Amino acid sequence: MKKIGKKTWLVLSILLLSSFHFLEAQELLFIAKSNKYKVGKYEEFEITFSINAQGIGFKEPKNLREHFTVISGPNSSTFTSISNAGLRIEQTYTFILMPKKMGKFTISEASINVGGKTIYSKPFDIEVVPQVYDESIDPNDPKTIAKKLAFVKIKVPKNNFYVGEVFTVDYLLYYRTGIGNIELLNVPDFKGFYSEILREQVNPYQETVDGELFNVVVLKRMLVFGQKAGTFSPGSLEVRIPTEIQTNSRDLFNPFFRSSTVVNQVSVSQCPTITIKALPTYTYKTPFSGAVGKFRFKANLTKSTANAGDAVSLKLTVEGNGNLKFIQLPEVEFPVQFDVYEPKKTDKISVTSAGMVGSREIEYILIPKYNGEYTLQPLSFTYFDPSENKYVEQVLDRLTLKVTGGEQYVQISEDQRNITTQDKESGYLQRDILFIKQNSNWIKHVQASYYVQVFKWWTLGVSVAITFALLLVLGKQLYGSNIYRKIYFKKQIHQAFIEVEKNYTEPKDRLNLLNQKLQMILSNYTLNNSQITAKKSDDSVSEIANQFKSFNKKIEESIFSGSTNDELIDLYQDIKMYFSKKLKITI
Repeated sequence: MKKIGKKTWLVLSILLLSSFHFLEAQELLFIAKSNKYKVGKYEEFEITFSINAQGIGFKEPKNLREHFTVISGPNSSTFTSISNAGLRIEQTYTFILMPKKMGKFTISEASINVGGKTIYSKPFDIEVVPQVYDESIDPNDPKTIAKKLAFVKIKVPKNNFYVGEVFTVDYLLYYRTGIGNIELLNVPDFKGFYSEILREQVNPYQETVDGELFNVVVLKRMLVFGQKAGTFSPGSLEVRIPTEIQTNSRDLFNPFFRSSTVVNQVSVSQCPTITIKALPTYTYKTPFSGAVGKFRFKANLTKSTANAGDAVSLKLTVEGNGNLKFIQLPEVEFPVQFDVYEPKKTDKISVTSAGMVGSREIEYILIPKYNGEYTLQPLSFTYFDPSENKYVEQVLDRLTLKVTGGEQYVQISEDQRNITTQDKESGYLQRDILFIKQNSNWIKHVQASYYVQVFKWWTLGVSVAITFALLLVLGKQLYGSNIYRKIYFKKQIHQAFIEVEKNYTEPKDRLNLLNQKLQMILSNYTLNNSQITAKKSDDSVSEIANQFKSFNKKIEESIFSGSTNDELIDLYQDIKMYFSKKLKITI
């Protein structure tokens, strides 16, 4: 072996020293770029961050994952070369991205540390445009193959429904190859519908599509019904599916098996157009309950015979399958001989694939005051049956209650009431005359001290008049300052929250009932939901009313736009917190 001479070592040393001087002299450049600056929705593209030095502590742009899904990255690589110009180093960080939505987005700066100094890249823009699907794609293209191996579909039982008719919507994933963790990129909005996500467990099953057997998984199942008539296009379901496909290359260690690769494809399924039909003209005399489905109505008195003053319970129950959470039970008019307490409402409703199944019940507590036999008004309940395309009225037999003990109720006419009053006044007059005759000595004593008594009564009368006037003035000022109104207002708000939380657990139901009750309470203070006007005063009711107008809008938007349960719970808690702080009450 030939030894390296001193001259050779000297040349190498000079080259190394010159390269170090070159690195110190060159300007540090941290460059960000993309292979595409205009990309289609859900189209993959690549961005790189390159620096001409050896760096540490790379930090990706802070907003990178806000508008883009990171398919891969950061993948780092380092390139080193030595030439006559000296030592050259280039370090690169690469990301493969997919847009989440359309628009123009700025990717902020990345940073890296070189020799104790932080270097920043420049921000740049990416424009995301609607995806263009090329029908002439090569059938051997990996994404084309992937779309045939895994895809999503929206399943709706039919395209025509009546207002209030309950149905289910399924988001289904079909696959017959290996798949990775999927990502929901977009779901239909279902504006104009009531929707509720079903939490029940649905087992995977198999289905044949175009002669191929696929595994099917229910990604999401919702219970839905239209709230107004019209034709609706809810939108599309868009899901990113990492799909495994076989390649033509073979494994070097096992040539009998082909190798595979994972393709990130986006599957899109349009929701079918749904037509919601208005209910037929209602011709019955009794008010329509709003019920759509199949129901059974019943009423029950806990006793057929009771003593005066005893409590008797009347229960009205509607059970069946349909839009149970939104029906109204019939109102009952009770005889004046009964004391009736505030009714108690009870819901036993299960939301399943079969619909809203269960019962809604209202219970009245009655206290009969007089004996006799009482027959309640006829009770009826009407619902619309979409399977029969007609209204169904259920009329119950009259309920009778026999009351024993207590007084007999006598209905007195106006003439009889006047005669009775005159008789009473005549009796009082006769007793007064008799009293005067039997007490003549006492009358003489009164006449003797007449002037003293007059003076005493005059003094007392003046005092009473002054006191009454003062109370009248103070009362007006007290009422004018809205103290009474505020106290009663607080009590009503507090009671509304208690009733809502007692009777309902689902956030949508709570917001619905709370919205109705707050509108009713505020209307008593000359406040209207569409145009709030308050009495000219500096009380807090006016301010609360204006805030409620904003809450009312948020409630309606959240319910009709298909917001998630978590979003509805947050809105309910915000409203609850506002009233709790504003009115200084514990709810």
